[in-house]
Amino acid sequence: MKRTVLSPIGAALLSLIAATAAAEFCDKCRDKMYTADIGKCTACGGHTSSGMFKLCRKCSAAQQKCQVCLAQLGGAGASTDEAVTPPGKPSAGKRPKGVELTDADNGKTIKVAVGKSLTIALEGNPTTGYQWQTGKIDGASIREEGKPEYAAKKHSAGMVGVGGTFVFRFKTVKPGKSEIKLVYLRPWEKDTPPIKSFVVKIEAEPK
Repeated sequence: MKRTVLSPIGAALLSLIAATAAAEFCDKCRDKMYTADIGKCTACGGHTSSGMFKLCRKCSAAQQKCQVCLAQLGGAGASTDEAVTPPGKPSAGKRPKGVELTDADNGKTIKVAVGKSLTIALEGNPTTGYQWQTGKIDGASIREEGKPEYAAKKHSAGMVGVGGTFVFRFKTVKPGKSEIKLVYLRPWEKDTPPIKSFVVKIEAEPK
């Protein structure tokens, strides 16, 4: 049986990614979605599991403050529920309307009016170290909007290894054809091909 050995960088990234599933949030912040990148803790200077977090989990627990907005956490305020937006469904009142795609749309050709938004929501489990990332975008009719975000599935306190959904947002900017390729890989394994990919062709049509 082949045994995978993580590099020190890979192990550190895996630890940070897994920590997102056990983040501490106030009631206001627990149902939001957060970028799947690494930030800096304002308290200790260490790493956070999202660039949108102000505190790492350790400092959040020590100070009893929300990792995002620094609100004081009460007995019912803390939560280990990461964003629970269903796949392909943007958070109410916060996301633009448009075309929503999921794993089932892999390999399809989608027609979208110019100026419309397009959301791709793919299931994944970053606690394994794997993440969905933008592989490439061919064609000039569409552009990516912001950073990918990750929302873990609702889970009980203390549960680890919970998967969730990676969300990518795009917008059609002019008529034409484009192709979006997203890849599922471990970012630090530079010489290892993705274990799966998602490809969709976009035909941007005039309004």
